[in-house]
Amino acid sequence: MVKCNSEKKIKNKRVVVTETNDELIAMYRSFSEKIEAYNGASMFQLKKHGFKYSESVLLRRFGSWKEVKTAAGYTFNLGSLYSKDDVTKLLLNAREIKGRRLSQNELNSDPNLPVLETVLKFFKTTKISVVWDELERGLEKTSTEGKHYSLEEVKNLLYKEYCAKGAPLTVMEITAKTREGKLPGKTTIYRHFKTQKIRDIWKIVLEEKENIG
Repeated sequence: MVKCNSEKKIKNKRVVVTETNDELIAMYRSFSEKIEAYNGASMFQLKKHGFKYSESVLLRRFGSWKEVKTAAGYTFNLGSLYSKDDVTKLLLNAREIKGRRLSQNELNSDPNLPVLETVLKFFKTTKISVVWDELERGLEKTSTEGKHYSLEEVKNLLYKEYCAKGAPLTVMEITAKTREGKLPGKTTIYRHFKTQKIRDIWKIVLEEKENIG
């Protein structure tokens, strides 16, 4: 087979791919075996475990991930692209970078994220809001597992964060603090105050704490 070169700018550096298609497939198979991905490494695993090239090199050479998997002798299915764990990690990372949930359009336009259809299929829903709700519940459970808060403790913690910021925290900021272990999850807060309106919660906290002061 004749060698062909493909180039891609990655982080402002030009990478020249000199391997033939057969050599790339051999590299992919060897890499998959090394990380014990017995049906072939996923795109996420290529990035995570440091494959020599990005998945886009393979996609440009072979046209689709299905062709990559077939050429390597693996079975192609949805999980060949991503696992649910892969999707979860990618979405949470993107959310942390943005500081908020991503919209459907943002998901579809980001080349580093699975398309909306793939995300929804893994979470067995037709609404992206349901996906974010599930992910955030998982974050909250992880961050507050084993912790129990009284109403007074919740008020004190909220007021402490208010003083640190100099203003009431948004729901997204509360979620971030929950991940850091500095605040209980928003569902715990809602339950104690018997409301999901964050403005009403802050009104109660500030009226009580400021009056005491």
